[in-house]
Amino acid sequence: MSDVPFPHRREFSRVPVHLRAEVLVGGTLLPEGIMESLSLKGGFFRCGTPPAEGVRCEVRLHLDGTAVEVHTQGHVVHRAADGAAIQFDEIVGVDSLDHLRNLILFNSHNPAQVEQEFHDHIGLMRDI
Repeated sequence: MSDVPFPHRREFSRVPVHLRAEVLVGGTLLPEGIMESLSLKGGFFRCGTPPAEGVRCEVRLHLDGTAVEVHTQGHVVHRAADGAAIQFDEIVGVDSLDHLRNLILFNSHNPAQVEQEFHDHIGLMRDI
């Protein structure tokens, strides 16, 4: 038995989504894809031609039927044949953070746990 409790526990809950996403690499827009899972730390971008591991990118998530856009900066941590896992290094703007938090809460099976994760992460606390 391992001495490390919950060795594979994610820092933030991941939720299933189906969001239109734009990914820019070096200022070039990749063919459009779908963000299929999402957390405050990143998500899985399903697309025909995924970017290479280690590549820095800009991600824009679009909420259908609205003008809302979640804007992040990140990098590819894993490339698969059908997409790429992207880790968010920065969530650009307070509005993007608020929309991302709400997306995760709305799609979570355990909103109380998600709220606790937000609360426990000092970098996500608002200045009072």
